[in-house]
Amino acid sequence: SKLQCSSASGCISMKASLRLQGALCLLILEIFLVLTIWCCRPSMLSPGEKCPVCEALRSETQPWKIHRRLREHFGSGWDASRGKLQATLELADLQPNRALKLPNGLDVILEIGSNSRATVDEGLLQRAEHTFVVTFEPILDKWATLLSRNSHPDQRTQLGFHNERGLALPFAVSASDSQLVDLKISGDIDGCASLLDAVSSYYSARCTNTSGILEQRRVPAMSLETLLRHFLPRRDIALAKIDAQGYDVDALLSAGPLISRIKAVQLEVVRDREGRKCTPQYAGGRSAKCERVVAALRSVGFEPWGTNCTVVRYAEAYGCEAQMTFVRRDDFNETLVRAFCTSERPHSCGPGSWSLHLPGTPWRSNLPEVNRRKG
Repeated sequence: SKLQCSSASGCISMKASLRLQGALCLLILEIFLVLTIWCCRPSMLSPGEKCPVCEALRSETQPWKIHRRLREHFGSGWDASRGKLQATLELADLQPNRALKLPNGLDVILEIGSNSRATVDEGLLQRAEHTFVVTFEPILDKWATLLSRNSHPDQRTQLGFHNERGLALPFAVSASDSQLVDLKISGDIDGCASLLDAVSSYYSARCTNTSGILEQRRVPAMSLETLLRHFLPRRDIALAKIDAQGYDVDALLSAGPLISRIKAVQLEVVRDREGRKCTPQYAGGRSAKCERVVAALRSVGFEPWGTNCTVVRYAEAYGCEAQMTFVRRDDFNETLVRAFCTSERPHSCGPGSWSLHLPGTPWRSNLPEVNRRKG
């Protein structure tokens, strides 16, 4: 535990060498700090992005891990680690203020967890001409399927557009902003992939296999607050369609203080049935049970539109699930939302969503007697 010298000259030589090494370390440290300040100035970071150097120093203790983290950020655009080949891609064009480059004057629709079936670009977008959809789909081949719909041989298309009025991004929506999150696929049906662990399987083991995760993928995550604050500034969301497999409410609430800019939302609710029959399939996050979903959304200004947890028709997953539309009363586009929530049967709003027959009750935008009815 001692530094020893065999002679006076040897000791002087060692001390000089140590001084030189110390000076070099200080110089390297100063250069590192200068580069950190330069790389992490606001103009160099994307909205919501954290300083990669600071994050690496904060989360890692071993030098080789810090080096790997910095290489991943400042590297050549691809990396091979964790048993995966990874790449950095350009996804969408931005305006000078870093907002997404979208057409002006159109109502914006959000689609979260689209997969490649029953999507907005092939449904509502065809009937509502003054709309534009921003779709989030983190499963790579499903995102590629969306992009292929606007791809034609030898013809250039706008970066990221899967429709003339649609942009598709390969992100999960999560409060874990600007991070990689684990997307868990626990069965052959990847439409059941979730950020949450599967804990029951009232639909099919091919959907949620509780014996273990079939595949886990690291995908980029973005919060709705980041999307609204930086990439869609001064743009309200006329309608959000969310199918995040147990994470619907959490995805919506990731909008934080900007949630008032979302005017209507459709998401999935689970029947409030006792026992194991309709036990939510995913653990963690806010419960998908209908009454708890209604309470959570009511706390941020939404109400079920012409339906409630008692009368709604649970027509999915063997009678355990239903789609339900929520709106901000007197502050939403009734024509657009009605065109969407009545486009499929059972409807996710109004009389077409009811499993109980309520004769003589007309359709209108506000149905307080239905929202209060308990059977």
